[in-house]
Amino acid sequence: MNRRGSLVVPLLVLVLAGAGCLSVPDRSGGPPDLAPPPAWTAPVTAPGAAPAPGTLPGWLPDEAVPGLRDAIETALARNHDLGAAAARLEAALARARIAGADLLPRVSAGARSNRQRMNFFGLPLPGAKGGVFPVTTTSWGLSLDVSWEADLWARVRAERLGARREAEAGAADLAGARLSLAAQVTKAWIARVAAARAEAIAREEQAVARATLDLVRGRYAGGLADATALHEAERGLAEARAGVERAARARDAATRQLEILLGEYPAGTRAADADLSLDLPPVPAGLPADLVARRPDLAALEARVAATDARLLAARRALYPRLSLTASGGTSTRALRDLLDRDYEVWNLVTNLVQPLFQGGRLRGNVRVAEARVKEMLHTWTSATLRAYGEVERALAAESTFRAERAHRVRALDEARAAEELARDRYARGLSDVTALLDARRRRFAAERALLALDNDRLANRVDLWLALGGDPPASISRREARR
Repeated sequence: MNRRGSLVVPLLVLVLAGAGCLSVPDRSGGPPDLAPPPAWTAPVTAPGAAPAPGTLPGWLPDEAVPGLRDAIETALARNHDLGAAAARLEAALARARIAGADLLPRVSAGARSNRQRMNFFGLPLPGAKGGVFPVTTTSWGLSLDVSWEADLWARVRAERLGARREAEAGAADLAGARLSLAAQVTKAWIARVAAARAEAIAREEQAVARATLDLVRGRYAGGLADATALHEAERGLAEARAGVERAARARDAATRQLEILLGEYPAGTRAADADLSLDLPPVPAGLPADLVARRPDLAALEARVAATDARLLAARRALYPRLSLTASGGTSTRALRDLLDRDYEVWNLVTNLVQPLFQGGRLRGNVRVAEARVKEMLHTWTSATLRAYGEVERALAAESTFRAERAHRVRALDEARAAEELARDRYARGLSDVTALLDARRRRFAAERALLALDNDRLANRVDLWLALGGDPPASISRREARR
């Protein structure tokens, strides 16, 4: 071999090695053309200490909500939507394994048996009848077949990378489903407790209305009150009873919704034994905006963008030549006893190099589809990230206004109670009619319901905040994950 020929093989190896490199964009920095601020713009009232990197405090004091920890763990174990998400992840992992199978040779073994009869005509052979000479033969064979496509341009590896990124997205989807379920259970728990408390307020209002009616009846019997006052007291009791029914209906609906999330039959039998008067932990100060990257839904989108990048690379590499190797070997004999005799072995080796020339635009069309899919996923990722920032900003801004509003609601309730006490005293001394007393009591119960609704919304907003930040659910979930 001359010197020029001696360089062909090394150069070919270098060319093939370089051609087979994977080259996909690095998207780890987040969506392009989207720079988050170093801190949130919404004000934070009475902030707490900044969290350590990669950590966030729980969204509710776990020890202050009896039963919530067990409810969340029950939902994570029994919820069927979560089970469906886990099954989708299993399918994505299986597809990732399938996509990598073409990197390895395909091997198959076979055994055959063939018996045939052939007729020869016009041969002057002994034993021929009517010029027809029949021949019956039997053959046996064993074979081992191997085929492999050399991934010269990393097309198969790009397809495998895309499938792996889809599996990563599936894992992030499952993590997001678990986090979302924990948040839904927490909010449903809060709503159920609020509904039970609202029913208790309604029953207290009914009891007060009944006592007021008894008082008015006594005064009416003594000639100290007229029929109008009696009718007003009767009306107040009827309204209070209607309020009890309405509150019971809301409590029943909230209870059944919680039971569905827990994977239980919605029988409406779960008891509510907690209070919403919680001192929430303060929101940490100076939360960096890049904490949004902790959100599983954004992590899933980032992985899917990487998957589309890999599929685009695979579509482009499909335009290049394909080199495949096929080999087979075994034995072939007419006698079964000779089937394992190496003297009867046969083999075949084929090398095939194919360059696509014309397929009606299918391959280049696949490239254009993949390019459009990358653009679509980048826009989707950017849009979802902007929505995530908006969710955090709104929840942070609401934290400040909730705190201020609650102070006003507490003051309003105190004033309503004082006004009711004054109206009761004035009515007992005959200085005012029953209408003023009933109005004062309605205002007091309205103030209690308004404060209760505010606390419900305030706690739900805290859950929304930690969910928007991709923060950890109550400590029970992390402990449960550690056991898995």
